[in-house]
Amino acid sequence: MQKLGQWYRRKYKRLETGSASSTDSVNPFVSVLDAIKGKPPRKLSPFHQYFKLHYKTRIRAEYIRRFNWAKEEYENATEEERREKKLSAPVAIAVRSRVGREFWLLESEEFRQEMGKLAEQQHTLDMEEWEASQQMSKTPQQFHQ
Repeated sequence: MQKLGQWYRRKYKRLETGSASSTDSVNPFVSVLDAIKGKPPRKLSPFHQYFKLHYKTRIRAEYIRRFNWAKEEYENATEEERREKKLSAPVAIAVRSRVGREFWLLESEEFRQEMGKLAEQQHTLDMEEWEASQQMSKTPQQFHQ
């Protein structure tokens, strides 16, 4: 029991006590509430906005085809062929990003600019929603609305 107590005191050091009055100390609930609030939403790049909107309709089928091809090629190759061709096991996210980037580069410049504007609009909406969620209710009636 003594060892457990020593470990606990070492891991969770005691709170400072003494001359500091209770009004000077930090309210522990404020730090908890700040952690619950979360971070503000991030703005997507035009490429990531495009990927988010068009993955299922445009990119997914080609990604699955290429990933399966690369996986089959890796599995069917001997150790010597893997060394000669410098083959490594395909990583799904790397293949997905590569295919998405190729599709992105095939789009016109106007379309890319439109995706940038759309990403900006979406971020503005997300920020407004996040800021509204940060408003804390001051009365019980506001809390229940």
